[in-house]
Amino acid sequence: MHLSRGKRVLLRKYSSRVWKSLLKPKVKDVTFGMNVRIMHIHNVSIGEHCKIGDNVKIITEDAGSRLSIGNNVFIGDDVLIDYSGPLSIGDDCLISEGAKIYTHDHGYDPKSIPQKSPLTIGENTWIGVDAVILGKVASIGRECVISPGTVVSRNIGNRKIVIGNPCEVIGKNEFKETH
Repeated sequence: MHLSRGKRVLLRKYSSRVWKSLLKPKVKDVTFGMNVRIMHIHNVSIGEHCKIGDNVKIITEDAGSRLSIGNNVFIGDDVLIDYSGPLSIGDDCLISEGAKIYTHDHGYDPKSIPQKSPLTIGENTWIGVDAVILGKVASIGRECVISPGTVVSRNIGNRKIVIGNPCEVIGKNEFKETH
């Protein structure tokens, strides 16, 4: 179904209003795209000035797990976030389109009980387009760059730039903010 630009804008505003009304505590300046799915929203906290793109799925296999999203976080379209682990995303993070973040693993038996792995993503970290964070990862440091298409299968220290499958550290993030 093709919608006119005006109808898409109205749907986006309505979608944001509905999700914001469900969040506790109330948040300031959070925008939700269309077709966003959040499981167990009562276990999710979202900071101020965040944007969640279209078709984002925020899921869990454990109804008691928690997700904490910091301030000024951007989550691009078509992102999958699993917070079974639980998961904490620091302030000023960017999660690009199509990225997948997992916080549990079933090993080699898809019917087994999920093995949860808490994950912390440090502040000001950029997860590139179509990157995958696997369920056994416990931490991605602050100010990291996860390159597009990278598969992260181990912990990453602060200010690292990683690329590849499996991921490999290729440098240190020397970027300094200028504001």
